[in-house]
Amino acid sequence: ENCYSLTSITIPDGVISIGNHAFANCPCLKYANLGSDAANTLSRAGYSFRVPGYQYNLRYLYATNNTINGMEISGVDNDVTMLVIPDGVTVIGDYAFDDCTSLTSVAIPDGVTSIGYRAFWNCGSLTNISIPDSVTSIGQYAFGGDHWYWCGSLKTIYMSENVTSFDGIYFPEDATIYCREFSEADYWATNAGYNVVYVDGSFSGVDCIITLPASLRMERGTERQIVPGLFPPTDNADIAWSSSAPGIVSVAQDGTITALAKGAATITAAWGDASASMEVDVYIRVTNFTLPAEAWVAAKGTLELVPLIEPADGEITLTWSSDNTVYATVNDDGIVSGKRPGESATIVASGNGITRPCTVHVCYPVASIAFASANAETAVGDVFQAEANVTTTGSENFVNKLVTFSSSNEDVARVDAMGRVIGISDGSVVITATASNGKTASFTIMVTEAAPLATLYLPASLTAIEAEAFRGNTAIGAVYVPAGCASIGDYAFADCTGLRAAHIPAGVTIADNAFDGCGQLTIYCPAGSAAQAFATAHGLTCVTE
Repeated sequence: ENCYSLTSITIPDGVISIGNHAFANCPCLKYANLGSDAANTLSRAGYSFRVPGYQYNLRYLYATNNTINGMEISGVDNDVTMLVIPDGVTVIGDYAFDDCTSLTSVAIPDGVTSIGYRAFWNCGSLTNISIPDSVTSIGQYAFGGDHWYWCGSLKTIYMSENVTSFDGIYFPEDATIYCREFSEADYWATNAGYNVVYVDGSFSGVDCIITLPASLRMERGTERQIVPGLFPPTDNADIAWSSSAPGIVSVAQDGTITALAKGAATITAAWGDASASMEVDVYIRVTNFTLPAEAWVAAKGTLELVPLIEPADGEITLTWSSDNTVYATVNDDGIVSGKRPGESATIVASGNGITRPCTVHVCYPVASIAFASANAETAVGDVFQAEANVTTTGSENFVNKLVTFSSSNEDVARVDAMGRVIGISDGSVVITATASNGKTASFTIMVTEAAPLATLYLPASLTAIEAEAFRGNTAIGAVYVPAGCASIGDYAFADCTGLRAAHIPAGVTIADNAFDGCGQLTIYCPAGSAAQAFATAHGLTCVTE
C-alpha cells in the first residue's frame, strides 16, 4: 500500500495469500504478473486481490493461474484497456471483468471452458470477441443485460459450437454472430434475429478486423507491449506497426511502444487489409516540488500558492488541505482563502508521493500600501529590490507581504513575487503592488543601458572557483573557465545578472546554486559533460562545443 513509484509486480509461485488493500494507492502500478498459486487469492470471497477503485492506473493483467475468478480487476476506475489471458486458464469467473468500460481488446485462449456470470458486464468499448470452441457454458448477463449495462459496441462475435444454453446472453441487435451451421449457436442467433455468418475452422472469406485502444498515456522512459484485438482469432499474425512520430513514441514490430519524449504520436497497426490506430500521449512525471515555507493572506482575501516543480515541464496532480479551516481554507487549485485574522494554518500539498507544507499567516485586511519613493532607476540586467510598506487595519506592518507585484511593460522591466525588478531594455515602467481588497500603490522606474559587460578569462592555474567568488558582480558578461578547474562552488556566480555566457570545459563539477539568478545565461560546453547535464537540469540554454 502507498508504493507511489511501483510500476509492475510479479507474484511468484508459492504465494497463496495477498492481503486486503495490498496494492492500494499505488498510482503508477500498471502490470500485475501472477504466479500459478495465486489462484487461491483470486476468488470472489474476500476480494483479497481486488485493486480498490481508486487504484486507477492498472491497465493490463497477466494471469498464469488456471482460474480468473471474481472481481480481481473489476472496475478499476474503468481504466483497463487490454487483457492478455494466457494459455492454461480454464475458467473466467463471475464478475471477472465487470464494468471495465474502457476495455477494447480481449483474447480468450483455447482451453477456457466457462465464462461466468456478468464476466464482461458493461464493457461498453469492447468491439469484437472470439469465444473458442473449448467454451461449453456462458453465465447469465456475461455481456450485460438486454439494453442495460451491456456491451453496446460489441458487433462481431465468434460463438463456440459447444455452448448449449444462451439464457441471459444479449448482444446489440445489429451484431454479427459467426458460428458453425447447425450448432446450438446457429439456432439461438437465428431465432434472436442476429446477423449470422457460417464459418468453418479456417474462417475463409471472413474480413479481418483489428482493434486497438483509442488512446494511451505513458510516462517518458516507459514502454508497453500493445496486444491488438484480432478477428478472426489468429496465432502469429503478421502485423505491421508504425509511429507518426518515432522521436516521441517508437514502436517495435512486436507491438512494444517506447515513450521517448514529451508529446503525442499516432501508433498504427496494419493486418492484411485492416488497420487500426491509437493516440499515445507522453508526459513527464514531476519528481519534486516545493512551496514557500511561509506565506501571508488577508482575512476575506485570497492567495494562490504556486508550487515550483521539477522538472519544469512535468505533470502532477496535487491534493490540498488545511489543518485549521477556521482561519484558512484551500481549494483544489491551491487558492487559499483567509477566514479570520490572528492565527496561522498549515496548508499541505501532496502528489506523486511528495508532501510539502506551507505555513500561512492570516492577517487583517490591508489598509494602505506605500513605496519609499515615487521614482527609481536601474540598468539593463540589474536587479532593483522594491519595498512595499504594507499596513493592515489591525495595525500590523509588513514589507512586500499581502500584495502582488506587476509591471506596466514587461519588455522594459519584469518584477517577481518578491518585488525584485530586473531591467530588460531602455525605458520606464510603472511597478504596482496590489492587495486582494483592491488597495494599490505604484512607483516609476527608469531603466537605462548598462555599462559594457566584461569578459572574464580565469587563469589557467586555477583549480577551483570558491563559493560566492563573483556573487552579485553585474559587470561580468562572459566567463571562460580553464581546463584545469575541477569545480565551481556554491553561489559562485549567483546574481550576476549581466552574465550571458559561461564557457565550461569537461570535468568541471558545478554546485547546484552556482548560477542562481543568472536568468539569461547560456552555457557553452562539450557534449556529455557535467556542465551540459547542469544546464539541462536547470533549464538553461546549452551549446555544445
